[in-house]
Amino acid sequence: IPAELRAATRAGIRTSILERFPMRAQVDLPIAVAGTATTVSAILLDRPSYEPDLVHGFSFSSAQLDEVVERLAAMELNERRGVRGLEPARAPVIIGGLLILQELLAAWKIDRIETSERDILDGIALRAGRMAIEAGIFEMPEPFGRAGC
Repeated sequence: IPAELRAATRAGIRTSILERFPMRAQVDLPIAVAGTATTVSAILLDRPSYEPDLVHGFSFSSAQLDEVVERLAAMELNERRGVRGLEPARAPVIIGGLLILQELLAAWKIDRIETSERDILDGIALRAGRMAIEAGIFEMPEPFGRAGC
């Protein structure tokens, strides 16, 4: 991807982030979920096959992310498909996801982020459990049965 196109794309992403999040987010523990972040971790780990136990909890810096972006953006699509840690089917779209991740880290001034093999639903469940405990609810009412939070 030519540098000019990446710059224009980044500017558009930055505008979208600022529209959606006009105030800088206060992030105490930055954790990234889903394929883009786990792909960065897998590429940095450089293993012959994807190892979820190593990816989960792996952290990388914004500088390492920048290096991955530069490396992948300089490659032709077919070459990108052969990168260890990058699922070949993700090769056509990975640059877009990486640019979004770069801009999010920059907007929120995050220098290092941890990856998680869990997904957003796990986070929602944890948040709901914390909210329930804060409200004094320790068991779910029927029809949910006896479930502790």
